[in-house]
Amino acid sequence: MEFHGPVLRVHVMVKPLGYHVTMTPDYVVDALEAEWRELEETSHNKSFFLSWPWIETWLTVYQPVCQVLRIYYQDALVGIGLLVANQQRRRLGLKFNRLLLNQTGLVNQDQIWTEYNSFLMMPEHEKKGMQSIVEFLAKVRKPDWQELWLSGITESVYKNMSARIESLGL
Repeated sequence: MEFHGPVLRVHVMVKPLGYHVTMTPDYVVDALEAEWRELEETSHNKSFFLSWPWIETWLTVYQPVCQVLRIYYQDALVGIGLLVANQQRRRLGLKFNRLLLNQTGLVNQDQIWTEYNSFLMMPEHEKKGMQSIVEFLAKVRKPDWQELWLSGITESVYKNMSARIESLGL
């Protein structure tokens, strides 16, 4: 049996930063495309693996059970990412529930590696937007998942998120 995670519909206001983060399991591809393309135009991250043609193909071919994480600032969408819940079995039969960014968690499907992976974000919101994602995920993480996998992320994404992760003691 495979873990697809809980069906979360979560809205959290990250007051100190003024950001509102949501994570929902339901989406309409056409609406997601419009949001994605709008952010893609302004994002500094021009990786093909974050382009709508790649994301749409990935969604169509692998049909992952995604949760769409959206970041808002003053009611405007400023960031988006696709999270997939997956369970990994390790030594001694231990199981770990994971959330993965733009990946399925299935080895045979993730052989197509997402390079320069990130949440798609408006440039002026990259730092605080990433920090608000960390705060959001810290609030909704237990007991549903133990690990957040951000494979292939850029150094700037790592720096923006790791400082906030450390400050929260995660």
